[in-house]
Amino acid sequence: MLTASASHTAGQDDIATMKGNWSAVSHKLTVRFLNDEYGGSAATDRTLHASGITCNGVELAKSTADLTRNGPVGFTFADTGTAANAACCSPDAAAPRTG
Repeated sequence: MLTASASHTAGQDDIATMKGNWSAVSHKLTVRFLNDEYGGSAATDRTLHASGITCNGVELAKSTADLTRNGPVGFTFADTGTAANAACCSPDAAAPRTG
């Protein structure tokens, strides 16, 4: 489990790195938001913003998500060992979120 603490409103980012020896098949990365809190106003609302995913130095297409409630969002990618082939990504439909 990784923890995000940067302020999206302040233009900050947290960078999480997952390393591995990926085979040349489709893989799924799931980002799960665990501690949603509204706090009574937009200024105190806690959300999670995935602002991009890169594979072998190439940003994957459609790799952003705004998680406004607890729950997962999934991204699929394939890595065949070259950055050009690692550039395809399509977000899966997010599972129903509970909040």
